[in-house]
Parts: sequence; C-alpha cells; structure tokens
Amino acid sequence: MAARSTRSAPKRWRRSSKITKTRACRSTWAWFSPSRPTITKSAIGWRQAGLVGLFSFLGSLGWFSAFALVNAAYVNALGQIEIVFTTLTSVFVLGERIAVREAFGIALIIAGAVLLVLTGL
Repeated sequence: MAARSTRSAPKRWRRSSKITKTRACRSTWAWFSPSRPTITKSAIGWRQAGLVGLFSFLGSLGWFSAFALVNAAYVNALGQIEIVFTTLTSVFVLGERIAVREAFGIALIIAGAVLLVLTGL
C-alpha cells in the first residue's frame, strides 16, 4: 500500500472551491427564501441592473487606473467632482432645489479642481 501524501491541494484550488460553495449556498438560499418575490422582481429589471453594473465596473476601472498612473492625492482631489455631478443630477433630473450654501460649495469644488488641473499643485 502506497503512503498517502500529506500535501493538500494548491491554495488557489481551495479558494476556488470555497467561493463555489459559497455561491451555491447563496443561490440556494435566494431560490428558497421567503423573499423570493423580491428577487424575482429584481430579475425583471436585469437590463437596468446590467447597465448599472457595467458603468460601475468602468468607473472602478478608471478610478484604479488613475491611482496607478498619477499621484493618489490628485486622483482623490479630482474625485470630489463626483459630488458636483450628483448634485447637478438631482437638480436637473429629480427637480430638487439647492440652497445658496450648497451652490457656493459646488463653486468651491469646481474652482479647486480647475486650480489643481491648471497648476498641478
């Protein structure tokens, strides 16, 4: 009888197996859970969810690429422009009103971003 090897499977296989088991358990729970109607309703909107996922992926890809290419302080500072886009979207799409203080804050963010881009401080 041959001696059994004490060496276990490679680490990546164990990790892959663990991920597969976790996904199987979550899928089973989602299928048989009491909140299944909610999951069904979510599946109906797969196009919108797919677009959100795609743009989220592209945004993260750009974000991490920028961190790899440029000084992290610049990327983080220019990332504050997101607040401006979010606020403008809420104004133009959702019809919300912004206060004078918020408009002043947006102007400061834009001025800071322009100053950063132009001077490279």
